[in-house]
Amino acid sequence: MQMYVQQGERASALQVYHQCMTMLRNELGIAPSARTRQFYEKLLLDDASTADSSTVPKNITIAGIESSDIGSSSSEETSDELLLTSSEISQSRLQVSMGADFGEAPDVRFFYGRKTETSILRRWVLQQRCRLVALLGIGGVGKTYLAAKVVQELQSEFDFVFWRSLRNAPRLDTLLAEQISLISVQQETTYSIPRLIHWLRQSRCLIILDGMEALFKSGENTGCYRAGYESYSELLSVVGQANHKSCYLLTSRETPEEIDTLAGKNLPVQKLLLEGSSEAALALLETKQLEGTQVEKEQLCDRYACSPLLLQKISSAIHDVFSGQIALFLREDIFLLKEVRRFLDGQFERLTPLEKAVMTWLAIAQEQEDLSSLKADIQPVYGKAALIDALASLCGRSLIKQQGNTYTQHPFITAYVMNYVNENVKEFLPHSVHVETRLRR
Repeated sequence: MQMYVQQGERASALQVYHQCMTMLRNELGIAPSARTRQFYEKLLLDDASTADSSTVPKNITIAGIESSDIGSSSSEETSDELLLTSSEISQSRLQVSMGADFGEAPDVRFFYGRKTETSILRRWVLQQRCRLVALLGIGGVGKTYLAAKVVQELQSEFDFVFWRSLRNAPRLDTLLAEQISLISVQQETTYSIPRLIHWLRQSRCLIILDGMEALFKSGENTGCYRAGYESYSELLSVVGQANHKSCYLLTSRETPEEIDTLAGKNLPVQKLLLEGSSEAALALLETKQLEGTQVEKEQLCDRYACSPLLLQKISSAIHDVFSGQIALFLREDIFLLKEVRRFLDGQFERLTPLEKAVMTWLAIAQEQEDLSSLKADIQPVYGKAALIDALASLCGRSLIKQQGNTYTQHPFITAYVMNYVNENVKEFLPHSVHVETRLRR
């Protein structure tokens, strides 16, 4: 903190404090010492040029925590100052007006495209003052990076910025404690949703929850919370409806039910479905130094729906097997490689049996199917209402596309599902008499 202050980087010094505070609590179960908190509070009030370096604790160590900290539980008596490694500090250069905790936010120095989506999110957050915004889309499409880019551009508009990945499914009480500690400047000792709303009214905060799909059940329709995580539903409902001046930005592969319920035109809750970006996909191919004509590059991007993650995986194979020649890879007419199958395995296994059945029939048809055709294929095994629920759930997962009253899916997903159909058709549609006929077609 002292080094940052000497360099005139007051916001970075504040961020180091919050990272230190989080690590101490999570790994040692202790709070920052009185001297550290005093210096932090002074930084909040003073300009960097007037911060009194004499108040900085004298027992800072470069390697980590002093031995006197270990085993101590008294926040007033411990010397807990922890310096991050140079690599961790280099990742914490984002500036905000008061305090920030950027968690696992990615580096967006090499961000390409998404100008339209960025503009929409800026309008919702700054002009419409939305309280809750959901960024939705299939895995690997770039939701996290877009969120990080928007945060980078908008952070100066907020007093506090808080980023958390939900990949490891933290309990809500843990998340509330971290959020409230940051935005209350550790004044609050009660960590609850009502107290969170209180502090969201006191300061303008931008809070990012990345990867909400980790909180949802596998084998259920989209947005159904795992046991022990139902309180997140209350969090989203209250944040979306209560009157406050802050904004929650979510990313998810599955649409939370609360978002569908509360979102609407000109309302303070909005959702944006993110699809592949040709500009970002082509820029990625340039960084991978693949060789091919513009048409060949576009064909490769289209084959994988301009998914940055899938193109990264495919690019490695093109380099290793085809000497970086896109044309040679396209000539083989291959959609599925090990990396792509593995990527889709995790998403496909989360589906309900009926959702798998719908995707199977769409793959078998290899064309757009309307509701009547799907009912003819799938009923009477499943009822009409259940089929409609499954279609809505698949749309919420971005695994199928709706065009008018018809449904289809991306070619690489069709190839993946057909691979499953050929191997496990009885598992997906054990009672259907149409399978053999449709497969012959």
